[in-house]
Amino acid sequence: MILQLAVQGKLVPQDENDESASVLLGRIKAEREKFVAAGLAKKQKDLLPVNDAPHTIPRNWVWVRLGEVQDFVNGFAFKSQEYTDQGIGIVRIGDIQNGEIDTSGMKYVPKDYLDALDVRLRVVKGDLVIAMSGATTGKLGFNQSDEMYLLNQRVEKIILLLIDPQFACYYLKTKIQENLRISAGSAIPNLSTEQINNIAFPLPPPRRTKAHRHQSRPTHDPMRPTRSQAQPDPTTQ
Repeated sequence: MILQLAVQGKLVPQDENDESASVLLGRIKAEREKFVAAGLAKKQKDLLPVNDAPHTIPRNWVWVRLGEVQDFVNGFAFKSQEYTDQGIGIVRIGDIQNGEIDTSGMKYVPKDYLDALDVRLRVVKGDLVIAMSGATTGKLGFNQSDEMYLLNQRVEKIILLLIDPQFACYYLKTKIQENLRISAGSAIPNLSTEQINNIAFPLPPPRRTKAHRHQSRPTHDPMRPTRSQAQPDPTTQ
């Protein structure tokens, strides 16, 4: 009930004098266009407008497709023979449990992988990841620790552009389950980047949205293409 009120903008008083969320959306689009112009990201495919709103929202909020306000980082295909007893932990689909990264069964690779792989594959404190296939499909989890990990294949990191990750995570939990129910006929549940990009998302105005200060931004551009993005995405095969 509390979650439903929050995503409808009814949990806290709304001020219609607040700057419209369309202003925030414009900032996000402008930032993304800079990266595309610099050759640091591919131009995103056009997404259909949200014509059938799932529910009502305040007048200064706007409905967008999630792909308009976030970017994905696909995990890297580590080989099991590369695993070591210690080093840098890799986040696999089974490591996402109870809204966080569970390290009890974590596998490791040598520390020199940090220098060999693109820094966007790093999972630092506060990062949000999602399992894209397997028994844990659709599970979301934050890195709650101070430890740094690396993304394994079939796990994706969601980079939310100027959006509060907690707000987005709560909303996504419900919408992802809806997508899984639609594809329940498949033998192995899986999600695709396209499915998540097309989720209708209620965007609050700037004053209601905490800017997500991604911890890797000071040393790396979050829109830079990664080595892992050259790998086939198994969730879309």
